[in-house]
Amino acid sequence: MEWCAINNLRYGGQSRAFIHISDTATCVQLALENDDFESSRVRIFNQVAEVHTVLGLAKILEHQYGEKLEYRENPRKELAENELEVSKTGLVSLGFTTILLNKSLVDDVRAIAEQTSENFERSNVMSSPNW
Repeated sequence: MEWCAINNLRYGGQSRAFIHISDTATCVQLALENDDFESSRVRIFNQVAEVHTVLGLAKILEHQYGEKLEYRENPRKELAENELEVSKTGLVSLGFTTILLNKSLVDDVRAIAEQTSENFERSNVMSSPNW
């Protein structure tokens, strides 16, 4: 993966929720189609397919592409590790099935990145957030 080194935060224990863009559209559709509910109660639908740590995701890429991780300090003011507890049971009860991260999806993202790499302007990307 010569066009981009894999960078990771020093600890990488920060959990992040992931959902495929097609699943996001499906979630909205399911919520709209299932409007027969008691309106005095709030319904919560967490749009999430799975949770990965930053390090876990980086290791998936490292393994798949044979690249070595480059560890860097986290520019964000956040804990080195966190547990993201999120439930998708509300949407699953409406028939939601998820598209999970797999080798094919990672390859698709890479192919799109390679095909559009001439449009990428590195100077437009903030490499260090200001928070």
